[in-house]
Amino acid sequence: MSMGETKRQAKEFGRLAGRAVFGMSTLILLAPSAVFPQRNARLAQDDAVVYNVHVTAPANAADFDVAEANHTSTPQVAFTGEIRPARVGGNIDWRPALEYATSGNRGATNLTRAFQTTSGQTSNQVYASEGGRITVNATATIGQARAVVAQPPRFTVTGVQIPDAEITDRLVALYAGATPRILTGISTVESTYRQFGTSTLYGRADRWPLESFDGGSHIGLMQVAVSLAPAWNWLTNTQGGADVFNEGLRVSGVRETTERNAHPTLPALTGAQHEDNALCFYRLGTAATNRYWVPAADFQSWVVTTTNATCVNYRNDVRAGIQ
Repeated sequence: MSMGETKRQAKEFGRLAGRAVFGMSTLILLAPSAVFPQRNARLAQDDAVVYNVHVTAPANAADFDVAEANHTSTPQVAFTGEIRPARVGGNIDWRPALEYATSGNRGATNLTRAFQTTSGQTSNQVYASEGGRITVNATATIGQARAVVAQPPRFTVTGVQIPDAEITDRLVALYAGATPRILTGISTVESTYRQFGTSTLYGRADRWPLESFDGGSHIGLMQVAVSLAPAWNWLTNTQGGADVFNEGLRVSGVRETTERNAHPTLPALTGAQHEDNALCFYRLGTAATNRYWVPAADFQSWVVTTTNATCVNYRNDVRAGIQ
């Protein structure tokens, strides 16, 4: 090789040093041997060496269900990568990025976790109370150079069918009022006893958190306000529903006290009557017009509202749906 040609190639290799060339889940780094003086003996025959990081797990388009820990967590998800050729040492820095939003882009959440492995080592990760699509970002450290996988694999975390008996046991355990099983009626009306429903999200037809009709402002078994945890953890979801119902009971008590202070002839509401008011608050919010029981014209008793059919119908449907 002539001296001029050698200088030209040296200049070109200098331009390429540290530049990444990418393929699907593969990082390729071009570098002249001068970047790694400790490897000069090995690389003496090469003007440029191709390094790559190959992500062997998880596979692209893999799916993991929240089937563990009482249907709230995935099994262990293995993250494994190899730096090639094998003689090259270095670390792989993983930054898998989870994204979740409903079909109406509600409750949008992005979470990134960070961990490190050496080439060929596996790190097992668990996704608990979270799900959606995960992009497997990984960075290789080779000597002094770093580069990022251009087209990282993606996988999904999706839901499972939760047995009705387990849902019933959970809901009964959360409430011990006048109608101990009343939360089962709310869940029957709100979600037909489903935390996850079959739909398509992120291009995958599977079990995703059950969304309200408006694109997912509310979610899951009890149709509570959407966020990551109640979308993916049915225990969190049911606790949230119980909290909303109990708040309705509290508001009903406050309204009763106000009315009876103004009209002492009104009798106290029963526990079941407070529940009826709380059901309407659950469905419609806690405005005073959303009570099921209102004072009679003579203030001697309480009567069912005649001005809020939605409230009345919801209360009736819930009580008919108790399991």
